[in-house]
Amino acid sequence: MKRYFALFLFLISLGDVNAEVVSSCDGRYLAADIVRGRITIEKDGKNVGSVNVGHAIHGGVFSLDDSMLVVFGLPKKLDVNYPQVTHLSVLSLKSKIKIIERQVYGGGVYEVVFSADKKYIVVNNQFGVDVIDVEEKKSHSFDITYLPKFDVQHCHAR
Repeated sequence: MKRYFALFLFLISLGDVNAEVVSSCDGRYLAADIVRGRITIEKDGKNVGSVNVGHAIHGGVFSLDDSMLVVFGLPKKLDVNYPQVTHLSVLSLKSKIKIIERQVYGGGVYEVVFSADKKYIVVNNQFGVDVIDVEEKKSHSFDITYLPKFDVQHCHAR
């Protein structure tokens, strides 16, 4: 018991004990930032890899087929000139975990969803809605009332 208490005090002293966990719809995959800025991914309780994204996880979503992951959060190193930025990373989880796209937002990111065909990622953020074209690696911004003209993935659809 003393060991756990000592570990708890150590984690508090680090100043970032808000490690978020993102779970796939079926719960088989988990992504966590155990060390701020480095994401570890597990499948069925076994570590399948990790990648350095340079930011914490405050939210995210797996695609329904668990082949892609989007995570977002505050940067690893805060910049006093831009204290409210949020970083977003798109990861491919196929044979090797790798980052395929990065975005930086000047404010908060509230929700992220994949299109049904995974060609687009819809990002609801503080200033509106962005649609990221995964294949073209381009982003298009729309006002907050924008509704995508394509179907999006939801966990209950599985």
